[in-house]
Amino acid sequence: MGKEVIDALDKAGLNTRPSLKSEVARLTKLVHILWKEVEKLEGIIQVIPEGLRIKAGRSEVLVLKNGGIILDGARIQIKTPTKNELRL
Repeated sequence: MGKEVIDALDKAGLNTRPSLKSEVARLTKLVHILWKEVEKLEGIIQVIPEGLRIKAGRSEVLVLKNGGIILDGARIQIKTPTKNELRL
């Protein structure tokens, strides 16, 4: 992709200095790295019609548009500084 950008700049008659070529190559590499991370996140976090789904292994959290939250897992533990803050 970086080479395509440099070729397009050369074809347009714009002077591409060597430092610009190396910068484009570096940025292209960074975009590829970021895209791989986005692909990983897409497998974990999904927007669904009901709201948002976060899934990791056998655990799942659904944050619903109607204000509800559904926790699904083998063990669920909720920690709060005081029991007064825990409302079920």
